[in-house]
Amino acid sequence: MPPGQHRPGQRPRPAGARRTTGTTTGRRPTSPNRLTGRATVLVLVLSALLLAYAYPVRIYLNQQAEIAALRAHQRQQQAHIADLRAESAKWNDPAYVEAQARSRLQMGRPGETLYIVVDGDTPDQHRPERREGQEHRPLVRPAVVQPDRRRPAKQTK
Repeated sequence: MPPGQHRPGQRPRPAGARRTTGTTTGRRPTSPNRLTGRATVLVLVLSALLLAYAYPVRIYLNQQAEIAALRAHQRQQQAHIADLRAESAKWNDPAYVEAQARSRLQMGRPGETLYIVVDGDTPDQHRPERREGQEHRPLVRPAVVQPDRRRPAKQTK
């Protein structure tokens, strides 16, 4: 451009002003400890993304834990079902049914004589143990055993 003319949008320079040549471009030098505008925007965007993904990741991890717990519960139920099937198979065996009837219900075949020992040396596993000095009576609440203490009826004249 010829001297004295200026570009559109620029102010004309004073006559005494000269053009500077060198490495400085008119900007202030930045210190290495300050964040630039781009770095600040980048940090804000990354923070927003982190916050946006935190909740779905938490939900995902909770669902994975719940799935693992349900699978463990399902394995327990399958093992219980297998035990019940094995017990059901035992009950289909007539010899097992007869042995259970003899031991649990004190049953016998027709013509057999059954003996039940009441006071044996070994305590019966179904009978509650008695303490020393305790009376022989059923274990019933004392309120039921003792008679009611009612007031005597009023005598009317």
